Amino acid sequence: MQQILVIAGTDPSAGAGLELANKFFHSIHYYTFNITTAITAQNSRGVQEFKYVEHPIFISQLSSISSDFRIDAIKIGLISNTALIYSFIDWYNALKTKPFIVFDPVLKSTSEKSFINDQETLTAIRQLIGLCDIITPNYKEAMIISQKTETNDMINYFRTLGVKGGVITGGDEDNKNAIDHIFTKNEQKEISYPKIQLDEEIHGTGCLFSNAITYYYNETSNIIDSAQRAKAMVSFNIRNNIKRIGNGYYYFILD
Repeated sequence: MQQILVIAGTDPSAGAGLELANKFFHSIHYYTFNITTAITAQNSRGVQEFKYVEHPIFISQLSSISSDFRIDAIKIGLISNTALIYSFIDWYNALKTKPFIVFDPVLKSTSEKSFINDQETLTAIRQLIGLCDIITPNYKEAMIISQKTETNDMINYFRTLGVKGGVITGGDEDNKNAIDHIFTKNEQKEISYPKIQLDEEIHGTGCLFSNAITYYYNETSNIIDSAQRAKAMVSFNIRNNIKRIGNGYYYFILD
């Protein structure tokens, strides 16, 4: 049985964060360890409040898990806090066996709630990216982190940070197609899907995609193939497995 360490914030509505990761990985029979970075108050209408955990308890969570369990992969979501990022980097660098990392740099919620403290946090995020195998920012997040506006410039910038590859997702771009830009150190590819028109946003799309790419990369060790398969899986679930269970966003209903 594969064992995944998920580092993210909580979502009491269970549509994203740790809760969605648990649903997804349990559906494919992976075991998940959970490290909490932030406690949020949110529902289908957005994030009302959030608070990062103190870094001593964050470090204790990491040490407690790594001292006892095998970790096959690490999936990181919300960690846009300087002290937590540097604590993670120190912990990871001390590991004898280093699992691969997939990082979904959550800077804002679907409802545009900002999770970034200051410019220093962006500097820390850039250092974290250098440890990762895959990053999955959307276009807006990639623009904020790289301070670039052209996708090719963003990709080249991320390569200079040391990441093995990633996907700049295009679902937030204002056009008829969702275009994802997949890259490795030496390759680059675009995949395009027609946007599915809905009357409201879908909660947790980025989380589901990064969870899926973690799974496929763990199975194949191929970034481009994993990204394509993850995109197809998310598109299938958007068409078949979303529901409005509250008064706002759609939620994924995973089997």
